[in-house]
Amino acid sequence: MATNRMASDATSKDQLKEQVSVVKDDLAEMGHLAKHAASETIHDVKGKTREMLEEKKGQAHEMEDKLLQHVRDRPLQSVAIAAGIGIVLGFLSRR
Repeated sequence: MATNRMASDATSKDQLKEQVSVVKDDLAEMGHLAKHAASETIHDVKGKTREMLEEKKGQAHEMEDKLLQHVRDRPLQSVAIAAGIGIVLGFLSRR
């Protein structure tokens, strides 16, 4: 009877070792998959960020061109607006 119990304990230990090994391998695989998914996501976000940055740069250039054209078309109005903004900022900075 003691021999059966020892054999049963040894079998249980072997099964437990096998299960631990399987869990360990599964966790390693899950870590690899998570790393791969995160890498792909980061790559996608970087690409979209670059696209958005280029789009915003284009919009900023368009606004700059429009502003310069407005200053060329209406120089006195542009100077008056700039002076008004300067006065307002001057009053605000004194407070």
